[in-house]
Amino acid sequence: MIGKEDFSKMRLLDFFPDNPQARKCPKSADERSYDFEWVGGLWDMDVIPGVKFYYPEADGSKLGAVELGLRVPEVDEGSWQGDPREQEANAAKVLAALDLPFHFRDSLATYHDLLKKWNIVISEELYPNPYGPKNLPWTWQGFHFGKPDEFLVQVLVHHAQGILKVEVRREDLAEGNELQE
Repeated sequence: MIGKEDFSKMRLLDFFPDNPQARKCPKSADERSYDFEWVGGLWDMDVIPGVKFYYPEADGSKLGAVELGLRVPEVDEGSWQGDPREQEANAAKVLAALDLPFHFRDSLATYHDLLKKWNIVISEELYPNPYGPKNLPWTWQGFHFGKPDEFLVQVLVHHAQGILKVEVRREDLAEGNELQE
């Protein structure tokens, strides 16, 4: 996994210089709106198909989180926009840059084998969980990664189609961005 400083410098325009949506993204923290409430604070988002970059209000000059996703059949049937081939290519390009030990469409067994090989321990089970719906065809797990616990990584593994969503969040920026009461 790349380090937190390199992670925070990532920009959509660096990955997709020819993408019109990436070219419209704010260039500085002052240009951001911070109107999206997420994980306890206000954030701004840069979005292209398959990729979301989140910037915390507390320090909008740094990338705080990345959400990468392919279409999840049981969830995204009516809401998915854009060309799915473009979404997958975009998400895979950013996932490769993060240098995590897995790839989109890896099976649950392959994913667990890779985590064991890297001595990564699942720290949270988001689904299945005892309080949520039952019998959905995926596993949603999270683990901490980096030195020490720089990142929270959450991965959705569809039982038939493999890894379809990956979210990586810098823990210090998320905690420092929480709204004060």
